[in-house]
Amino acid sequence: MTSFIELPVEFDGNSLKSAIYAGMEERFPGWKRNDNSPEVALIDEMVDLLMVPLGQLTADVAAEIFYGYGVKIAHVQPIAATPATVKSTWVMVDADGYEIKAGTQVNVSTSGNTGEGFRVVGAVEVPAASSETAAGEVLLEAIEPGTAGNELSGEAKPEDTLNFVDSITLVGESSGGEEAEDVTTYLNRLAETMETLAPRPIIPRDVEILARNVPGVFRALALDLFNPETDDPDDPETWTSERTVSIATCDASGEPCSLPVKEALVADLESKREANFRFFAIDPTYTTVAVKFQIVARDGFDQATEEANVEAALAAYLDPIAFGMPDPEDPRGWNHETVVRHQDLVTLLNNLPGVDHYTELKIGKEGGALGVADVPLEGAAPLTKAGKIEVGP
Repeated sequence: MTSFIELPVEFDGNSLKSAIYAGMEERFPGWKRNDNSPEVALIDEMVDLLMVPLGQLTADVAAEIFYGYGVKIAHVQPIAATPATVKSTWVMVDADGYEIKAGTQVNVSTSGNTGEGFRVVGAVEVPAASSETAAGEVLLEAIEPGTAGNELSGEAKPEDTLNFVDSITLVGESSGGEEAEDVTTYLNRLAETMETLAPRPIIPRDVEILARNVPGVFRALALDLFNPETDDPDDPETWTSERTVSIATCDASGEPCSLPVKEALVADLESKREANFRFFAIDPTYTTVAVKFQIVARDGFDQATEEANVEAALAAYLDPIAFGMPDPEDPRGWNHETVVRHQDLVTLLNNLPGVDHYTELKIGKEGGALGVADVPLEGAAPLTKAGKIEVGP
């Protein structure tokens, strides 16, 4: 993983004072340090109020310089906070026909009397003779960007008086909200982006790096030569479309990026591309994997507790935000894994500190037969989701 290297700047005020006292004694024979003398008081004040702050400022100069270089010269912009989004279904009080205007604000309850404000992204027409929108037709966006708008579900209430609205129901949970990028994260991303030099997308690695610069994209996987319009997503042997790259992306929750984010991604890549290159933004394909296991806890460990720990570890491994992660220190990385290997889950269990050994471990696609074989995943850019994980034979 490429990251920004901070050069250490050590500045010890007490050592500096001692060096100045020694210099005074050398230059002025008979001079001795006296904490009540004006000279010592002046030295102490100059070091504490001037030299130490300047030294601390020097330690931050490199980061500030590279931050300015990245923004003004390399044109790698800091990622601003992005709002959460969620689809919703609106039911009208009658079938007279109405327009849900863009910008209409609603409130989604969080807890108690608190709530999170959302607004309608694009106007939606509810034609006469219809009393509700299509399921999930109205896209809502959090008014305040950040993670506070994530993982909300249920119903929403209009902030304004909308006499024609009977109910608003969210479809699934809101997701995609991210906090603004901090300086350290930005500098690490800048260092990674500089690997592309131009920056131009030349090899798939370049495409992935540039894709992660687009707000709303957390993980990205570039599939060289794959055209989703003509090629079989489950057969890489058919991926022969020259100068074509498909980019699968997901947000910080592991869910597919929204259409506006994917459109922005393609536009950004096309603005940097060489002639005749084609880019497609696609969604991951999710396979839900079920697991059944039996383990023996180590001496001194509670069996029920360790079984719960195994369930949590398996769910985390199969979470789409983590599957295919090449390195825990690079959570945005994405290896192109096309199977869930039985042996990998065996290793996961055996490495848990409270597990002595496993006696049974079966895996398979949710709803299908479980066994001890690897589970093939579907789609060109597969990710997993945790299905039913239980203890049992």
